[in-house]
Amino acid sequence: MMHLTNLKQDLEIRFPDTSHGDQWIINPFTCDLNTVKMNLKEKEQLIDLMSDESLRSIFKTTDLSKFWIMMEKEYPLLFKTSLLKLLPFASTYLCETAFSTLTAIKTKYRSRLNVEPDLRVSVSDNISPRINILTASVQAQGSH
Repeated sequence: MMHLTNLKQDLEIRFPDTSHGDQWIINPFTCDLNTVKMNLKEKEQLIDLMSDESLRSIFKTTDLSKFWIMMEKEYPLLFKTSLLKLLPFASTYLCETAFSTLTAIKTKYRSRLNVEPDLRVSVSDNISPRINILTASVQAQGSH
């Protein structure tokens, strides 16, 4: 029992629960503004977002990550914060997907195959390149 208590304490130190002030990311239309941890400009953006009924209906029918990506131009501060909070889950998902794909491709009968090309294609089918960001960064480097 002592081992489990130590494990729990260790996990709480390594992964502190910071979700109390971030409930607005999960549902910006039902969060309590008194518990939200953000600066004044972010709160103003959140209040504006909460009062937009058209965005409320979009939120109900859209995936959480896609919703926040759609908010990039109109609510850039909220977008940036939500992206930073949601990004680790997407990264973990991709790692798990890659591992599952690798175990499916590389069985004991196919253990000598070079799986890297197949794995790359299998994992990257849902990732679309953001060419505009890439070209902007290359152009910025070229102008220096």
